[in-house]
Amino acid sequence: MNNALLSFVQEAHSIVSKRLDDYSSKYSKKVFTQPQLVVLNLLRIREEWTYEDVEEKLEVMDTIQRELELRRVPDPSTIAKAYDRMNCWLFRWILKKSFQRVQSSGKLAVDATGFNRHWASRYYTQRTKMSLSALKVTCLADVGDPLMIRDVHITTTRKHDTKILPKLIPDDESGSLLAADKGYDDASIRRRCRKFGIRPLIRHREHKPYDEAANARMNDDDYNHRQKIESIFSSIKQNYGDAVSSRVWFRQFRDIIATMAVYNIEQIVENDLLLFRILLGFKRAISLL
Repeated sequence: MNNALLSFVQEAHSIVSKRLDDYSSKYSKKVFTQPQLVVLNLLRIREEWTYEDVEEKLEVMDTIQRELELRRVPDPSTIAKAYDRMNCWLFRWILKKSFQRVQSSGKLAVDATGFNRHWASRYYTQRTKMSLSALKVTCLADVGDPLMIRDVHITTTRKHDTKILPKLIPDDESGSLLAADKGYDDASIRRRCRKFGIRPLIRHREHKPYDEAANARMNDDDYNHRQKIESIFSSIKQNYGDAVSSRVWFRQFRDIIATMAVYNIEQIVENDLLLFRILLGFKRAISLL
C-alpha cells in the first residue's frame, strides 16, 4: 500500500469526521456513512479516477477499506449521487480546516488563474449569459512551507481584481504581509489590510513619481514570495487537471473548491512524511555514533 495514499485517506477522514454526522437522516439506509463517501470522493479527485475506477480500485485496497471501516465497496452510482448532494460549503469547511492544520508563516499572497469549462453546454452558457470560456479563480495562499491555500474566490464574470480581494483579506492574520501584483493596486485595499494589522506589499501602477518611489522602497525579498503562488497553480493543474467536468456553474465552483481542499490535504501529508524521513534519518545517524 502506498504510504502517501493511506496517509491522505487518514488525514481526510480525520478532518471530515469532525464536521459530519455518520448519517444525514434517521431514515438513512445506514450502509455508508457521510464521512466515508466524502473521503472517497476526495480520493477520486486526488487520483483522477472515474466513479467506476473507485469501485474497481477499492476492491483490491483492503487497507483503505479497513481504515474507512467499509462493510462493502460502494457502487459507482452511490458515490456519484453522494457527490451530487454535497455543497460548496462542505468543501470550503474542509479547505479551512486543512489550512488550520499547519502553522501560518505570516506570508500571504494572492493571484488569479483560469480553469477551462469546455464541458459546459454552449446552450446553457449562452442562455445564462456566461460568455467566458474559463472560470476566474482567485486564491489567497500562505506561501511559507508548506504552500497552503487559505481561501478562494470563483467568478464566471469579468469582475476586476480590486473588487475580489477585499472579500479574501483575513481578519485574523495581524502581523502578516500580503503580496500582490499591480492588478490589485487600490487605496481601499491597502486601508483594509492595515485595519487588520496586515502589511500590504502591492505594486503601484506607475503613473506618478510617487508610485515609482513606493515600488522602489518595497522589499523585493518579501514581495517575491508572491511568485510561489504560481507553483500552487501549476501543481494543481498538473496533478488534478485544468478543466472542470460539471456542466452548471455551481457544480463547477464545487469541483474547484474540492480540488483546492484535496491539494491542501496532500500538502499536509507530504510535509508530515518529509518530517518523518528527517527524524528517521536523524535516529539512524545517532545509532551509528
